[in-house]
Amino acid sequence: MTWKPPQAPAPTDISALRKEIKAEREARIQAKIDAGKAVRAEHATVVGIADPKRDYFAVYKDADGREVYPQGVVITGVPREGRP
Repeated sequence: MTWKPPQAPAPTDISALRKEIKAEREARIQAKIDAGKAVRAEHATVVGIADPKRDYFAVYKDADGREVYPQGVVITGVPREGRP
């Protein structure tokens, strides 16, 4: 017989599960930030018209090699000359 640690009951409410997953994700991101391996973007990404092929929430690396977590996207709906 092997010993298994007791497990917390799984949330049955989908919104509670989403909150739990979001909290764990934020904790992991904060741990990386505290360790100096990641930063949060200073500003949201602003675009005129959203490109469906682009993932605006994708994590990318800066010049120092740290992961950058985007803060959000603002879609103005107004295209600008020379900008997406």
